[in-house]
Amino acid sequence: MSTVVSALPPRNTPTERATSEAPLLQWANGKLELAVNADDPKPRFFSGQAGFFTETGIHAELDQFCGRYQVPSLLVRHARSGGPAKIVRHWNLGEEIGFVPITSGPVRTSVAASLRSPAHERTAAAGIGLRWPEQGHDGRKGRSRMAVRGYLVLQTAGARQMFTVPMSLTAHSLMTDYLLAALVEQAAVCAIAERIWGRPAGSVNCYDLRLPLGPGEEIKLSNQAGDSTTLTPFRSLHPATGTGADGRPLTSVEDWAAYLPTVRCPEGLSRLVSRDWPAAERAARDFSFPPQAGRADTGMPPAREESSEVDPPAPEPF
Repeated sequence: MSTVVSALPPRNTPTERATSEAPLLQWANGKLELAVNADDPKPRFFSGQAGFFTETGIHAELDQFCGRYQVPSLLVRHARSGGPAKIVRHWNLGEEIGFVPITSGPVRTSVAASLRSPAHERTAAAGIGLRWPEQGHDGRKGRSRMAVRGYLVLQTAGARQMFTVPMSLTAHSLMTDYLLAALVEQAAVCAIAERIWGRPAGSVNCYDLRLPLGPGEEIKLSNQAGDSTTLTPFRSLHPATGTGADGRPLTSVEDWAAYLPTVRCPEGLSRLVSRDWPAAERAARDFSFPPQAGRADTGMPPAREESSEVDPPAPEPF
């Protein structure tokens, strides 16, 4: 055994990513090859499946949470050029989840407008990471990427369970449009809540309500060669995009007054947001721009503002 050199720090244990990073919350849009029979000696992989998933073995508390509530696992097969496919085990979170976003919400309603200055800086300051590099790591044309931190909520055994460690909900390419649209809708429902509850404008923030997410309508894409593929995006399941549980649109004050308590977060959640906001803001800024020195942290996300393509108009009465 070699002599210990006291001037050196302890030996590092290499990991896939920093243990301080938020675990990734991802959406399978039908292109990935998944095997839901993860424990089968010969798992069968299929594409065309949609749902949320997160990698196992990355975050001990997340593994404990999923194990406690008997979340099943699945395998994802990642093709690699010049080598065998990489198979990774993930927690299968299902097609529908709840998500409590730690953000004050979008400032623009489209990805393109959100990337223009000064909206890009304001978007990052709101806790939403967004970038569109000219070139990807593989040398191909860059694709838009987006990430926002929040708390996962699962429906298990007739009750909702919240994982109170922030996760990073990520999207790239076309899916960034759908993630942004879901956050825009979350802000719109917050504005409705203010009117129903008689609150001042901007006082109900995006983290005060649970954002229900699930599959949207399938979309068919074609390339220049004529090849086509079908994808399933995720979307907000707030009734602002559809109907209530009984199939009727929520158009009246009474309808919304009955719905909002079902997505309202516990009062004590603000303490968690206060704890986790500085890291969420730093992550959003670092995701969008190179790290900056000397940046001051704030205690909580700024007040939610109306998102628009231009300067926000005055809110209309309900």
